[in-house]
Amino acid sequence: MAVDSDNLNFYECLTWTEGATHGGDINLANKIITDTFENIFDSVTDSERIAGDTEYRKIYIRNDNVGDDPEWMYVRCWISQFTLSDDDEIYITSEGDNSDTQADAVAYAWVQPDNITHVDVLNLGNLDTLEYHHIWIKRVVGALSGAYPSNSFTLGLRSAS
Repeated sequence: MAVDSDNLNFYECLTWTEGATHGGDINLANKIITDTFENIFDSVTDSERIAGDTEYRKIYIRNDNVGDDPEWMYVRCWISQFTLSDDDEIYITSEGDNSDTQADAVAYAWVQPDNITHVDVLNLGNLDTLEYHHIWIKRVVGALSGAYPSNSFTLGLRSAS
């Protein structure tokens, strides 16, 4: 059976609530639907826009390919589209483990790889069928930033078996 990269899916972590305890292992009950508004970060409030705001989200990438023979993919991740607002920044990292929380993640090294050949692209390694790997995403909204409706970013994934 051929590996289908369309079967790489995103999932929330167990504790999705914002704050220091956000994180933990994968929550298989909460698949993240792509191209959906506010599927990772909520809208920036007026007070967050004025004061500035940094938020963290832990998501998982899972190889949901199924078949008679084990299938695996070598997975890489990068930021294929940054936020459209000049006042926001998106960073990613694959540091940590499946039990870490935001309290741990604030100290991680954060990168902004913008393509698959970028030196800082996240190499998540081989994901066998039904295996997964976490990614942390950090959004920084600058203080006194302008309002920007429907701001978004896109992660790029590429696999090779």
